[in-house]
Amino acid sequence: MTTFCGTVWGQLHTSHIYAVFKGPYVYFGETGNVPPVRWGNHVASKADFMGKLMKVDSAVAMDDSPIFFVGIHLSAADNEPTVNRSVARKAIEAELHLLFELDTSRVSPAITVLSSYESPARHTFGFDKRAVAEHIYELIGKKYQRWRQEAARAGKYAIFDTTIPINVSNATFGPGNYGFPNWRAY
Repeated sequence: MTTFCGTVWGQLHTSHIYAVFKGPYVYFGETGNVPPVRWGNHVASKADFMGKLMKVDSAVAMDDSPIFFVGIHLSAADNEPTVNRSVARKAIEAELHLLFELDTSRVSPAITVLSSYESPARHTFGFDKRAVAEHIYELIGKKYQRWRQEAARAGKYAIFDTTIPINVSNATFGPGNYGFPNWRAY
């Protein structure tokens, strides 16, 4: 039998935040390329997701439960000067880790984060990194929970999920304005 396991699209060399889930574990990361380029390392490398999972819980790492991947295109970082894009992604990733530490319910049953982060030096960006991270965390949580519900209903598991391009290039962020007035999810 065959089962559809999702699609991924996007431009090479663009900014993304992503999450990888397996059982009660999650890994958050950032990349300056389409996420599948990075995801391959997470299942093949001993230093990334599966390697870290093997160290903390080899039973889950070796079981046949599915791995769920989700990526978010981050045009806000791409709109920064080229030299600041990596710093912008890392700043949002750090905020995403902090949000997880404060509230795991959005991505339950994932309760343990395997990734680590460094808070980059203070920078001023053309966007509010906390507001962007909150929106990304909400999107990741919704996609993950929807996948879990659909998989449970079907009794099947999809391995990859879609990357969601988000256009936040024209959004205005500031005190009291944490909305995304011009974003579109495709």
